[in-house]
Amino acid sequence: MLVGAALYGDWMSDQSHNSIVEGRGFLAGPYVSIGLARDVTFDASLLYGRSSNDISAQVLGMDYAGQFDTDRLLFKAKLEGTGLPMR
Repeated sequence: MLVGAALYGDWMSDQSHNSIVEGRGFLAGPYVSIGLARDVTFDASLLYGRSSNDISAQVLGMDYAGQFDTDRLLFKAKLEGTGLPMR
């Protein structure tokens, strides 16, 4: 069994003909990897994070700008094996 912690950082920028969105954020949390049988593993993680985003746009000739924050929650799980008979 392997248990640990993960920390991810990310950023993005998206520009169209009349708007720009930029953001940066993080995810953090525990993960586990367990050997269930020969060549069979189960991996899982539960990550929580936040992001801060800025947006500016022009709509019908008027300029708009703002900022928004988000909370994020990500759960991932995987069961993987090799040499398992599939019938």
